[in-house]
Amino acid sequence: SVEVINDHTIVAVFPETYTAVINGTNTNCARIQIAKFVLNHRINASEFTPQIVGNSKAWEDVDDALFIGSVSQAQAIFRFAYDDDYLYCLVERSDNNLSTSDGMELMFQSGNTTGDPFIVKITPDGASRSLVCDKEGIDMASTIVGTFNNSEDDRGYIIELAIPRD
Repeated sequence: SVEVINDHTIVAVFPETYTAVINGTNTNCARIQIAKFVLNHRINASEFTPQIVGNSKAWEDVDDALFIGSVSQAQAIFRFAYDDDYLYCLVERSDNNLSTSDGMELMFQSGNTTGDPFIVKITPDGASRSLVCDKEGIDMASTIVGTFNNSEDDRGYIIELAIPRD
């Protein structure tokens, strides 16, 4: 059973079967578990206009964030903002082993989920020690904390994008 609490939270009840040793005998057992889950599938964009400078200082009041990662060290946090003309995206990638293959593709789908997604590719350029955006008209700034293909001081990178809403 699943109960929706709000847009970001559900409570789920589910059975679990397991084997336990009771009085020296393997015994089939069952129990009911209940858990509260906070979902990160949707975040709200804040209405403000950040300067695109490649850091997260202007974003400190933006509480909604999408975390993508796992037990590995490479992880990313995404925050979004908007104004009348642009959709803004802040990506904070934590990675202690930056390489020139550590790019990303961001896919944006229209609100009515029709048509092909808008795909923005960000690729590292080892020669210039920078990140490059493949789309004309997108304002991008980044800060790289470390050196590509040399993991001694790597901590990741920060990207800020201003994507025209049209």
